Amino acid sequence: MKRIILSGFVLLASLAGVAQTAGSAKAGSVAEAKSYKSELGYSFAYPQDWVLMDTGASLPEVKQQAAEAAKSDEGKQSANCAQMDMTLRHVSASGMIVAMALPFACYGQRLPPEDLAGFGASVASGLSQPFDIQFSLTKTFHSGSHDLWVERDQATAKADFSQSFIVETVCGLLNKAAVCWVGIVKDGGDLATFEQGQITLDGDKPTALVPAGVFTAGKQ
Repeated sequence: MKRIILSGFVLLASLAGVAQTAGSAKAGSVAEAKSYKSELGYSFAYPQDWVLMDTGASLPEVKQQAAEAAKSDEGKQSANCAQMDMTLRHVSASGMIVAMALPFACYGQRLPPEDLAGFGASVASGLSQPFDIQFSLTKTFHSGSHDLWVERDQATAKADFSQSFIVETVCGLLNKAAVCWVGIVKDGGDLATFEQGQITLDGDKPTALVPAGVFTAGKQ
């Protein structure tokens, strides 16, 4: 996949990282329900001590920056269509979970399966702007009727090297959109919330977003 297609996602991924490290995102109302259901064909379950946030006010400026930076019509279209579909934050501000999407109805075409890894890697690379990445692990695995790609990064915040994070990006190609779920967390408990969160994809049975042992199964 050409990198210009994902210019919007690089900036949206950077926004997710900046919001976490700077603590500048403003929470909306606390969600009583423990599951977020997206119109794009997935749902994600989360504990009550996580807050569903409203980041809508930040997105128009970020998307405008991405569109202006794009060097092709295809890149501008990607920037205009990219959206932050779900944003969750732990009440202690120790972790953040974001879902970013490229709706195919807006983009005008579906992404083929062979583009999954390149799509995921490009989205994950956007997170490198506010972070220094020490090492990474990647894997592609099956989840119901879908293939998912995952990258786990051990990172420190460039603004404060004493702040260590685990940044994990999981991407899949759904019927309506290409979607990446990103967890930016400080400890194993929040990482478990992200990885073990029950997700449904296009009507498949609920399953953990990232199966236990996915990085140790087979060759990396």
